[in-house]
Amino acid sequence: MNNKLSIKNETIVTLENLFINAPRLEKMSSAPLEIFWDAEAREETNNERLLELIDFSQMNSLFENFLAVTGLPVAIIDLNGTVRASSKWQRLCMEFHRVNTKTLQRCLESDRSIYEQLEVGQSFSSHQCKNGLIDCASPIVIDGHHIANLFIGQFFIQEPNPEFFGQQQQRFGFDKKAYFDAIAEVPVIYEEKLPIIMSLLVGWAEQLALHTLSEKRALVALESVEQTVKERTEQLRQNNEELQQFFNQPFIGMLTVRCDKKPISVNQRFCEMVGYSREELLNLTCDDITHPDDVPLNIYHAQALRGEIDTYRMEKRYIHKDGHIVYVDLAANCVRDAAGNLEYLVGMIQDITERKATEKYIHQLAFYDPLTQLPNRRLLHDRIKHSMEITRRAGNQMAVMMLDLDKFKIVNDSLGHAAGDELLRQVANRLKNCLRESDTVARLGGDEFVVVLENIHALHDVVHVASDIIEVLNCPFTLLQNHEVQIGVSIGITLYPKHGHDGDILIDKADVALYQAKHTGRGRFAYFSENFIAS
Repeated sequence: MNNKLSIKNETIVTLENLFINAPRLEKMSSAPLEIFWDAEAREETNNERLLELIDFSQMNSLFENFLAVTGLPVAIIDLNGTVRASSKWQRLCMEFHRVNTKTLQRCLESDRSIYEQLEVGQSFSSHQCKNGLIDCASPIVIDGHHIANLFIGQFFIQEPNPEFFGQQQQRFGFDKKAYFDAIAEVPVIYEEKLPIIMSLLVGWAEQLALHTLSEKRALVALESVEQTVKERTEQLRQNNEELQQFFNQPFIGMLTVRCDKKPISVNQRFCEMVGYSREELLNLTCDDITHPDDVPLNIYHAQALRGEIDTYRMEKRYIHKDGHIVYVDLAANCVRDAAGNLEYLVGMIQDITERKATEKYIHQLAFYDPLTQLPNRRLLHDRIKHSMEITRRAGNQMAVMMLDLDKFKIVNDSLGHAAGDELLRQVANRLKNCLRESDTVARLGGDEFVVVLENIHALHDVVHVASDIIEVLNCPFTLLQNHEVQIGVSIGITLYPKHGHDGDILIDKADVALYQAKHTGRGRFAYFSENFIAS
């Protein structure tokens, strides 16, 4: 064999100077490597999302070809122990050492040793298994992230010791002839060549991994596509074939629109975004598929008609044919004739629905109580600050009510937390029904709620709301498994600006008033008084 292996530093490794004893390739095991450490014992890595973007499957054939040339099995294993790509493996390993439970434990010890060496940052690790074979591994790093390890084995770095393997064959009951035949198939590699081999293989793996990151390439292309369109719109107008090639990109929606907002052409990706066929879209206007609340945003179109702008970009919502909302990032470029009149617009549309859902979820976690979906303490302070400003400008009053449920602990302790959670959700719904849209009800935690009444004209309005709340929360609640319970509520009330000009002060004083309401018999409300503090 005259095959040569070239690596990054242009070192040439020939088969003649690679092996002490070349393998018998025709007798390699047909079995691929199996998962070889306990994936359940490993925590999930932060790089799994990046790892899932990479298609390692095409490396299987590469590793098979490498195996055919060198006799060295290769595998890529992620940090959870999942084999992402693998060649066939040594028969000595697959038919003997990993079949016997005792020798398998030695194999697993070797696997874990190599993994732990790489886990602490080593760029190359090797380990001699107690079964007598050598394993090697190096990390695969993509975009600065250690996502997997490249593994080669099993092989010898010197001629195998017949006495050692003879004792091992007898100890574990292997068939002598079959066992020694399998040993004879294992190559003997010069130890100093191992880093070169690993550098070669890791270089291949990293290059192929980068090649498969189509999502990233698409994002990079998207960043430059607006500038490309602006520079080539005149050329695209004159050359329809080139325009169609650009239109047919599968990762971004494209359309051209006349001055009357009717599409001239659309690509398949845009059709998929909004659920209409190409023929249906050509008989609609952009306003027909735009969310009604976003139609006024099309003022940009009028500005383009008047020649005031040549490009614009915005986020908007389309209505999918089946009725659901599609959030998009729209970038538009104007194509004008020699006189500067608008001929048509070229639009590029990226579906950002998933991103918007993620943003909404994060916002919900940051500002809302996950159990009742009411505003949490953080959002409550913003609402109080806003309500004080509205009330101050109107010259009226604002009320802050601190609510504490009576007998809630009895329900929670006797019927369980699930029933308690259900009760809190029902309480939240009843409280919302007692208030105006401009008012706020928030949950501070446990069975404590805060109500903010904005822009109150007279104190009897506060009395009316407080009385309504006490009345509706005194009505029975039907919980899980048809348990019917009855609770009550005590309320402490402070007024702005009478009792303070700061949200925290108003809440604290409402808490003092709440204590007084409970002290005087529960199921009632009390206004804050300085006498409460004195007493």
